[in-house]
Amino acid sequence: LSVLAATPVLGQDSSEASVLEEVIVTARRAEENLQKVPLSITAIGAKDIEAAGITSPEDIAALTPGFSYRTNGRAGALPVMRGMSNILGAANVSFFIDGVVASGSIAGYNLDNVERIEVIRGPQSALFGRNTFAGAVNYVTRKPTDVFKGNVKLTVGEFNNQDFSGWASGPIVEGKLRFEVNGRYMNKDGQYTNLVSGKKDIGGVQTKSIGATMDWAPSDWFEATLRTNYSVDRDELPAQVAIGGPGTGLSGARVLNC
Repeated sequence: LSVLAATPVLGQDSSEASVLEEVIVTARRAEENLQKVPLSITAIGAKDIEAAGITSPEDIAALTPGFSYRTNGRAGALPVMRGMSNILGAANVSFFIDGVVASGSIAGYNLDNVERIEVIRGPQSALFGRNTFAGAVNYVTRKPTDVFKGNVKLTVGEFNNQDFSGWASGPIVEGKLRFEVNGRYMNKDGQYTNLVSGKKDIGGVQTKSIGATMDWAPSDWFEATLRTNYSVDRDELPAQVAIGGPGTGLSGARVLNC
């Protein structure tokens, strides 16, 4: 997150000039000012996630210097930090949710309940464990609210593109027990014609996910938070080789999956 001071306009009182916004991160398991942490971190807040339309690790990588997320289908994604990558075996970058490693693919995780994304460049094995020799990406989730809130988003487009998500949060017992629930359904059909089957059954993706959070604070000195998330990805095989084009005699581009 690039935090910039706004340039005062002519005639503006200097006392009204904007100042640098303080960004708090928890990359070292403690709340610290981003500008004072001795780590290379890109922090993307909830407002920036919403404004940039971030819904996937590819979107995060597009806004993060030194971080790329190459995909050959979502199941074969390879996160790369500062050019450090493996041809075989596990990647050198792992994804975490509140400091807990996310096993399996995180491509379909619903970001509606994320308060901040922290992309930490450089070796992080001491704090985050194995497979973080190049860096780590930590999703910091939002705590349930003391007042009832919610939001619903719907996106539709060509190739049967559907993305519906929403969340709701509020108190169960005033001042002591709060909840949050969220869900997402995302679908996009393949856009290529499979040369073998003759159908557009290559490259399609689908995700169904649901999550819930309970926050219990019976006293001033004790607080417990329980989070759970269930997600199912159903993806078609990705396109591998494009065949066709101008001068080939084939009507339109066709794809062969190898």
